[in-house]
Amino acid sequence: ELLRPGGELLADLLRDLKGAGLVERIGVSTYSPAELRSTARVLRPDLVQVPVPRASGMSGGRDATHPLPAVARVCAPA
Repeated sequence: ELLRPGGELLADLLRDLKGAGLVERIGVSTYSPAELRSTARVLRPDLVQVPVPRASGMSGGRDATHPLPAVARVCAPA
């Protein structure tokens, strides 16, 4: 919703709610580093939810397409 027309109004509302202490953290769910970069231009989230492939889950396996390292670079403090 943040990337649609009017998304800046939603971002302002979320920041106002956080500033008033009505919400503690603002999070987003994203499916790609590019989507997260676009979202971060509108609103810097406190939390980011990303899909985790089953191949890289509890079994300890690694998936070359896993988005987490790229998302971590996008979200790293400036």
